[in-house]
Amino acid sequence: MNGKYDVENLKSLRLEKQALGFLLKSEENLKVYYEVSRLLTDSCFADKYNKQIFNVIKTLLNSQQTVNTVTVAQKLSECGISHKDGNDIDNYLDAVSFTQINRDGFLECCKDLYKLHLRREIFLKSKEIAVDQFSNPDQSPFERIGEMSKKFDELRVNTIEDEKPTFILDGLVDHVKERANNPQQVSGIPWPYKELNEACGGLRNSDLHMIIAASGAGKTTLLMDVGLKVALQGIHVIYLNTEMTDDQMRDRLVGMLTKIEPILISTGQIRHEAVEYNKFVDKEKEMMDIQQKVGKYLIHKEAEYMSTEEMKSYVKYIYNKYVGKGNPCLIIHDYLKISDEKTSSHNQEYQIIRNKTNELKRLASDLKCPVLTAMQTNRRPDDDTLSLKDALKVDSTAMAMSHSASWVTSFLAFYKAKDQRERELDGPEFGTHKLVPLKIRSWGLGGMQYEAPLRRETPDGVFYQKNQINLERGVFTLEARGTLRTIINRFDIQGNDASEEFEEDESNNAEIVEHELESDDDGTL
Repeated sequence: MNGKYDVENLKSLRLEKQALGFLLKSEENLKVYYEVSRLLTDSCFADKYNKQIFNVIKTLLNSQQTVNTVTVAQKLSECGISHKDGNDIDNYLDAVSFTQINRDGFLECCKDLYKLHLRREIFLKSKEIAVDQFSNPDQSPFERIGEMSKKFDELRVNTIEDEKPTFILDGLVDHVKERANNPQQVSGIPWPYKELNEACGGLRNSDLHMIIAASGAGKTTLLMDVGLKVALQGIHVIYLNTEMTDDQMRDRLVGMLTKIEPILISTGQIRHEAVEYNKFVDKEKEMMDIQQKVGKYLIHKEAEYMSTEEMKSYVKYIYNKYVGKGNPCLIIHDYLKISDEKTSSHNQEYQIIRNKTNELKRLASDLKCPVLTAMQTNRRPDDDTLSLKDALKVDSTAMAMSHSASWVTSFLAFYKAKDQRERELDGPEFGTHKLVPLKIRSWGLGGMQYEAPLRRETPDGVFYQKNQINLERGVFTLEARGTLRTIINRFDIQGNDASEEFEEDESNNAEIVEHELESDDDGTL
């Protein structure tokens, strides 16, 4: 390529000589190099001889040897370099060392050299992208965009300011005051279940949250219930669905809002079912209001055959165009599984799932939004042959495909329908399903209650069971019904009903809160 767009125009031998001259001038100048050591690397030198001179200076510096024109020339000679541009290397180094540049000028010179290096890298990456457009014609648009983004993600932009460490103890008091003066109910986006917010403090921004469940347990029901209820609060939700089409999703949503079985919607048989059709008529205005108020907040995408890169590109596009940078958004991926990926001895199922999990975590970090996903467990369904103890037991050994897939999650929970014996033991008022937190990286206000197992008396003896959140399942909807601790605390150790005592405690707490609200303190720290 010639003329204006020649890559040669993205080089400056003058700046390269200035940087080398400053480093060769004195031992004192070499100390300044550490301020820009990440910025000024051999990649900043386009001229191969200048690059070698810089590497020799750095080698001498790292080995604590004297750095001057003589020692550098000697090292270059050992490498077989004795001339530069027809001149003796000694003369070239002497000429460079006479460069007049001060400390501030050197720092600016390093910034400019780095900018030129970055522009050369962008130029070369752009050429790679241009060449790629003539291959793989069957790639989808989002997959092509994903590959392009991946190439540019390889470029790391560093600045001198990056070198400054974070003094983590500085500003601790201001950190607390800032949050105390702007209190929030949760960190990030609230779960639609109070008990879950108390456990982990919300769907936290930049974090990956994972639900594991057996096949047919209702992973999609849980994810859809969370998605719909979050959207109804006026918070954007991007729902990536590897299971259902747009129409199937609509049938489910109508069922959730009206308590009508989706099969009657999808077949149109609702018109012949008077009772069910009247349910729809009764809810029609409410559904129209929802459509008008929050119709743009739940975004659904059929993602069965999308690669991970395609999904990431799609989400970033939708987020930037329809949500807006910095605005809250929950990303739901339903669910982690093998799609079109080819397995081999070098790319096994557990590796594919682990890589997908890592990419979802990276997406959460890039957009600073929470991501919620699900994974199918290898735990066999409960049956009558299991002892009550085994039916009640839930732990992280139920992970499918890759236990390492949970490494990057901040919240991991197991979701399942309760065994019939468990329902009878708990009582019908405590729901049909349960969600058992297995890993909580950041606790909510009640997070400690999920650390140690709870002692539970059963007809088969005393068991120790992890605390759980009880859920009542309706027509593809869920409602929270307290926790296992709530169930156990119904009776004190003498077997007496303790509900009145708990109600009295709650009443006393309410009086304390009311008294605090009446004080003159305006709450500002």
